[in-house]
Amino acid sequence: MDSAIQKVSIHGKDVWQVEAGGVTIAFHELPQAMDFLEKLRGRVGAPHLFPEDVIQRWESQHAEWLRDKR
Repeated sequence: MDSAIQKVSIHGKDVWQVEAGGVTIAFHELPQAMDFLEKLRGRVGAPHLFPEDVIQRWESQHAEWLRDKR
């Protein structure tokens, strides 16, 4: 996941902006921005287990999509 923290001025006040996944969120303090980004990266990078029925449904829909693309 591409992400960045930068200091910007909004309405004359300096804030720290976190940009990640196409979303921008402003924080008043750098430690808040860093904590948020660290937690976000941890959650995005965590293993995600899906129930077997969800995987089978996805595989079926994906195969159908591939057939339709031909």
